[in-house]
Amino acid sequence: MLALIGVLGIGLFIYLLARGRHSMIVAFIVPILLIPIACGLYTGNFSLKDMSACITGGIQNTASLGIMAAQIMAGCALFEALGLNPTLGGIVMAVVVFIYCSISGMWGVMITDSVQTLVIFFSTVFCIVIVAMQGGFDAISAALPASAFDPVPFSGERLVMMLVPGALNGLISGAAYQRTASCKDEKVAFWSPIIAAAALIPFVIMPVVIGMYGKALFPDAPTASILFTVVLQDMPPIVAGLMIAAVLSAVMSTMDIGLLNVTANTVNDIYFKTLNPMADEKKLGRLSAIVTLVSGVIALILAISSSSILSLLSSTYSIMNAGALVMVLGGIFWKKGTKEGAIASALCGMAMIILNKCGVQIPYIAFTSLIPALIAYIVVSLATQPKNAEAK
Repeated sequence: MLALIGVLGIGLFIYLLARGRHSMIVAFIVPILLIPIACGLYTGNFSLKDMSACITGGIQNTASLGIMAAQIMAGCALFEALGLNPTLGGIVMAVVVFIYCSISGMWGVMITDSVQTLVIFFSTVFCIVIVAMQGGFDAISAALPASAFDPVPFSGERLVMMLVPGALNGLISGAAYQRTASCKDEKVAFWSPIIAAAALIPFVIMPVVIGMYGKALFPDAPTASILFTVVLQDMPPIVAGLMIAAVLSAVMSTMDIGLLNVTANTVNDIYFKTLNPMADEKKLGRLSAIVTLVSGVIALILAISSSSILSLLSSTYSIMNAGALVMVLGGIFWKKGTKEGAIASALCGMAMIILNKCGVQIPYIAFTSLIPALIAYIVVSLATQPKNAEAK
């Protein structure tokens, strides 16, 4: 069994890597899922609960790595706009985040995130004020064609693939549950995301306005780097410096929580609770440092090998939703759900994603992958009901 898992896993991993950058994130989920399962089977004490924990942790880890890679890509674009080596810039960012995550853990992440949020807030507001003072809104109206003001300037399918996977991911995001669980009471847990969402709306609009202003001033500049073009060529030095710090803050504040999620999932949920419950604090500490380092390296590889941030994020969210959405929501809202149903759901959903990346054309894969996952969850759960439940 172990040999079969190894051969199939290595073969699928190599094949997906060979298919190129669009399959890279899916390729990495193969060893992330199979290695802990193979280790558990090797120990001889591996239950369905353990397998479910490994699958859930592996899916969460893959999603965190994809999100981290997308943030590194954004940071690399900034370094490229500054005339610096983008790959070296990405490495420097990853090293800095690795250092303060390893030293200070969650406390350091929360402190740095708080400071970074303030930097993002004030720099973005200052930038919009400068745009308005320089007649930016009139320039946008005069220079850009009417099509630039279309609320959805692309196909409906692309809008759906950009919007829905990310929205669904919020229902099962480890970071979201982490923040909710840390709230002091139910009232805070209820209102905090609502207030945060309302506060976030202006920050969704403001970068778009800055980008449109940039296209009005620099029509020949590459769209992907137009924000940096505006900041570096049209903003006062102080505002430009703040905006650069804001971009780096946004990148690093997302990377650090991703690193902590991967480390917590791997060390606590998979290794300690499943594979080696007798591990001491010293061994867990060493493993945490290794996992954090390896995670940063994998995220860098994904960032360097990917060509589109939106495509990478869409694939990442699709993987997360296909493997975990049905089992998590089913476990919360359906009392008849079982561990066997959860495992079957995850495997079916992931199989759809892998088939799609292997060349099988599946329309709207972000949604269609949920159909077999839901069917498998219901059918297998009903077929594996406990005997006492059947008697009732």
